[in-house]
Amino acid sequence: MRAPRERKDDAGRLVPIAQVFGLWAFAAAQPVLDLIGGEPGFLVAHRLTGFPLAALALGLAVGIPAILAAPLAFAAVSGSRLGLVWMDGVRALLAAAFLLQLSHRLPVAAALVLAVAGGAGAALCLRRYRAFSSLVGVTAAAAIIAPLVFLLRPGVRDLLLTGPSADPGAQVAEAPAVPSKVPIVFVVFDELPTSSIQLPDGSIDDRRHPSFAALAAGADWYPLALTTSSQTEKAIPTLLTGKLPRPDANAHYSTHPANLFSWLGRGGYRVVAYEAFTLLCPPVVCDEPPPVRPEERLAAVADDLAVVYGHLLLPPALRTGLPEVDQTWTGFRDRRRSAGQAEEEGRRGLHQDVPRVVDDFLLELEHHRSGTPALYYLHLNLPHVPFRYLPSGREYVPAGAPVIPPGLDDPQVLEDEWLYIQGLQRHLLQVGYADRVLGRIVDRLRHIDLYDRALIVVTADHGFRAGALRRAAREADFEELLEVPLFVKRPGQQEGRVVQHVVQTIDILPTIGAALAAEPPWEVDGRLLSDASERKLTVCCYAPPTPATLSFRTDPVRRQGTLDRLHRLFGAEAASPAGSGDPFDGVFAAGPRPDLLGRAAADLLGDLRDGGSFRDVRALLTARDAYEDVRPESGFVPSLVGGRMEPPVADGTALAVAVDGIVRATTETFTHRGASRFSALVHERWLPAGGRRVEIYAIEDGAGGTALRPLPYAESSR
Repeated sequence: MRAPRERKDDAGRLVPIAQVFGLWAFAAAQPVLDLIGGEPGFLVAHRLTGFPLAALALGLAVGIPAILAAPLAFAAVSGSRLGLVWMDGVRALLAAAFLLQLSHRLPVAAALVLAVAGGAGAALCLRRYRAFSSLVGVTAAAAIIAPLVFLLRPGVRDLLLTGPSADPGAQVAEAPAVPSKVPIVFVVFDELPTSSIQLPDGSIDDRRHPSFAALAAGADWYPLALTTSSQTEKAIPTLLTGKLPRPDANAHYSTHPANLFSWLGRGGYRVVAYEAFTLLCPPVVCDEPPPVRPEERLAAVADDLAVVYGHLLLPPALRTGLPEVDQTWTGFRDRRRSAGQAEEEGRRGLHQDVPRVVDDFLLELEHHRSGTPALYYLHLNLPHVPFRYLPSGREYVPAGAPVIPPGLDDPQVLEDEWLYIQGLQRHLLQVGYADRVLGRIVDRLRHIDLYDRALIVVTADHGFRAGALRRAAREADFEELLEVPLFVKRPGQQEGRVVQHVVQTIDILPTIGAALAAEPPWEVDGRLLSDASERKLTVCCYAPPTPATLSFRTDPVRRQGTLDRLHRLFGAEAASPAGSGDPFDGVFAAGPRPDLLGRAAADLLGDLRDGGSFRDVRALLTARDAYEDVRPESGFVPSLVGGRMEPPVADGTALAVAVDGIVRATTETFTHRGASRFSALVHERWLPAGGRRVEIYAIEDGAGGTALRPLPYAESSR
């Protein structure tokens, strides 16, 4: 029998261990689990179901504090000076982290002082006051309660109980084989409004978007098509189920077991599905990429959770170096991945490797077997942020520059006209690349003699509005957010039609069924696209206090206003070199002074003896070395020129960007995350191979006309 003293020593070691578990639960595990439990799209995007999901919850709540407390379990360590320092340090740090999260409304300095002082005070009290020490030790129960509550939340519980062979229901399982052998190609773009490919008269801009225009020439085009949600995880399931979205539903096959994939897969079709953020195709139906090793999946999840926790922990003013977490569900950092991660994650997520995904998809088309009917589904994160592609397909964002434009969907930034214009500018360039991708797909279908025989559907999950409130439930934005391109080419169709009645994306699935001479074996909310009867339009799913589902009507006046605004800002008549013939010149010309484009900076220099208000101002250029050796053949051209102004200057200060002595872009300054910044886009034709000289000038207007003031520069770290 053990001596009473030994048992007392054991109890003495257990109390601080229990405190570590309890403090960790309140400082880290519970806030993180509560956040991702309310956003199960994160779990779907990481393919976390069943045992891996339970392991994540338990590892976060129990595994990490067990590692932190492990040294205290050894008598030789816990009673030593090192053990006491470790014990006090861990407890102080966790208490400080907990207090810091409660202090976000205080000034940054006050929050940090409170957290540090509170953490140190908590560690001292835990050592001196037995009652307080015992009370904190009881909180260790939270290490078990937090993951249990998380796993039992409705959206999470569905994923926990999901297996690879989820039951699609008797309706699908007992449905007869699909009689048709028509191949189906279903392409879904992301965040693409119809207005972004249109001219002011409503027709497709065939100069900027020749592939969309060519498709429309031989397909049914529905210019008044509407999505049912401005959120991908709600909009995509409606495309594949024909049912209106539900606020509590995950974009997962466990929640939507009856969908196009499970129906056609069990009906004799081979299903090839490239899903970006959803997991609606059951593994028993779809060809999955090679499995990622557990340690690689863990690294990817841990990396994203670290970013999430940074946002939970730090006051807003200290989050400036963190990637945004409200643009997507995974891949918050555009990090380097191992080959295994790239194979799986490159197909999906915010930083989806679009060129590689397209290449893989085209290879799948090449392997089409004429005797086997097939569904080829491709959801591309394009032209969705991050904005990194020029219409040519080259990437253009230098290292250190933002792939998500400043102010886009950032509640800390007020609506700013210039940031709005730059967001639209970068969006339209990426729409140009989306057109190029569509052209490659159509060309490949023609090359393998599949185009004429196939049923082809091209659409988008939802639209886009630039600015800080791009997904807000505002009636003025409904057309930009909800009207999406929709093209349907029936097998053998040669002549195009413009169908001018309102349709919804829930109508796509029943229309596919009609083309296959088969009805979906479940009840759908959509109708045939050919049905011109009036539809009751709703959009889902918003967070409180906005009602989850809103009824609305589109407004042709607002729609025309959007088209006119786009043409005014980026129209082809904007300044561009004579005879350039580039349809995107108007997009690159956007800026406060397009009249200066193409002029020699030396001809516009003011009196250099008088620096004016810019005498001591410097332009700190981001990634200046990117211009020392431009290599377009590498697939990258540093067209995004940006940086900081020191000292700060007034917002709206006009700047000119000269390349090799010629003004190639104009822009305005703005304040973002506490710094005075600028960014501009230079057409890639002005950045040919070799070293390029990039200079920043302030634009001043006076009685003598316009003058440029050269700004000394240095390389910026941000």
